[in-house]
Amino acid sequence: MPVGMDSSSWIHLQAGNTGNLLSSNVAERNRRYGIWAEGATGNTFEENRMLGNATLDARDDARASNTWTANHCFTDFPAGTICGAG
Repeated sequence: MPVGMDSSSWIHLQAGNTGNLLSSNVAERNRRYGIWAEGATGNTFEENRMLGNATLDARDDARASNTWTANHCFTDFPAGTICGAG
């Protein structure tokens, strides 16, 4: 289980990243995001813990194109579609 703390964004997938499974990661207390999918599509995020991140715990700029299941976080974008989804 990778653990990330005190960086800009612990996990950052940019456009062109597809077909990835991100599971059981811990991303806490980062300066921006815990996990940020910035245009990446076709990815699965499951059972990750993202807490106490400065801007948002989780952000997905292509939310309809990715799957988020059983993740633990409090703040997300689009609001209410990642934290507690699935």
